[in-house]
Amino acid sequence: MSDSDGSSLTTMTDNENDPLVQKDRQRRKKVLEPEDELHVEEPSVQDILNCHGYHRIHTAFIIALGVIAMADSLQAAYVAVVLPVLTCEWDLSAFSQAVITSSIFAGTGVGAILLGYASDMLGRRLVALLSSIIMLSSMILTSLAPDPFTFAIFGTLSGVSCGGSLSVAYTYWAEVSSESYRYYGILAITMLWNLGMLVCNLIAYLCLNRVGWRLYAVMISIPALIPIFMLPFLPESPKFLNMKKEKSTDCDSALIPLL
Repeated sequence: MSDSDGSSLTTMTDNENDPLVQKDRQRRKKVLEPEDELHVEEPSVQDILNCHGYHRIHTAFIIALGVIAMADSLQAAYVAVVLPVLTCEWDLSAFSQAVITSSIFAGTGVGAILLGYASDMLGRRLVALLSSIIMLSSMILTSLAPDPFTFAIFGTLSGVSCGGSLSVAYTYWAEVSSESYRYYGILAITMLWNLGMLVCNLIAYLCLNRVGWRLYAVMISIPALIPIFMLPFLPESPKFLNMKKEKSTDCDSALIPLL
């Protein structure tokens, strides 16, 4: 081997040890090798809902959840409407009046906590249905109350259903609607809640003196029947099912009717 060949090998060896040369080789190797498959992030449940907008089933949701809100306001206004009648019939003291008035609002606070937590564990649809059943049954029981104490107990139970139903209704709608139409559904549900206040006073003006407060309680409980019959035919919140990983297959089934 000649001196020139030896010097060439020495130069090549030195170049191989050069950090810049090694970095360039790694860059070329990365370019020449086939790249790994690109990681494509799956769309979220909300992304899918946003792509498909509004359908007839969303109208059914607004009706069912809006009537729940209406039934909620009917029961909230009911005590204020019949309290003067109860005061005359049972000769209530100021303290007894305060207890009866406060009972429904105490139940509302408890219901918002208990049924709100239950909706995260059991699902929005089931808790909305349960709240509607409690609404209906508590008002019927209230109409049968023989004394102020029993009336306050059933009023508290009615308040529990009110606190749970209203919070779950808004959450349920938000999780089945697209972002572009969510506002309109919340507006409709809120307007039906306000309408319930007006209807409660209108029915009292027309019927309370004729039929009595007991039958009046039964009359204003009737709207709670509508969500009881409608909710079993509506899908569960797909966001709730997606949150519960063991129910991920049910999430697809819940999404299909909304698309």
